[in-house]
Amino acid sequence: MVEWATKIDAARYASVDEVFESSSPALTINLALSQIADPRQCDQLLRHLKESDLDRLAMHPVVEKNATRALRLSADGLKRFRKGGYLVDDIVVFDVDARNAVINRYAPYRVFPSARYSAGIIRKDDGIRITAMRNPWKEFKSAPLGRIFEKIGGGGHQRVATVVLKSAKSDEAPDVLEAVVSSIRRHERLSHRSP
Repeated sequence: MVEWATKIDAARYASVDEVFESSSPALTINLALSQIADPRQCDQLLRHLKESDLDRLAMHPVVEKNATRALRLSADGLKRFRKGGYLVDDIVVFDVDARNAVINRYAPYRVFPSARYSAGIIRKDDGIRITAMRNPWKEFKSAPLGRIFEKIGGGGHQRVATVVLKSAKSDEAPDVLEAVVSSIRRHERLSHRSP
């Protein structure tokens, strides 16, 4: 359990294919948890986990139902991502409507595996999220994404960052995204010049 928790939390998957194609019990449970809104159900699953193992918990009806739903929503999200994403200078840039779909954070690297970064807009009913991520399957020094996003009211860490815009500010999203992409490009130019 600890091994899988670390792998999921730190994005230490062997490949992007593992994220999308693995049927491991831990990933099934993780998918299910992404769809459970009721904290009591999470508590119930945690109690089951104390008494059993990952294999049995993955077959729990609550897990199976929510994991199936998450897979369907993720498949819809990946289709939308393919239409709304494009590659520019090793950065996957996207603007995707995520209402009634799930945009997997690794979708950019499923579609564009050679990209170094992704930066995009995810539109939902409750607002807009602008996010950026460094490709976890490539080795290089990342732009300081957390610091870039702090300047625009968001946050994160070196390799992943996000800012949420309220619906009233949705018109600003393309300009905010362009500022993020420009900051990443600026960092990349400066890091290539360094000895």
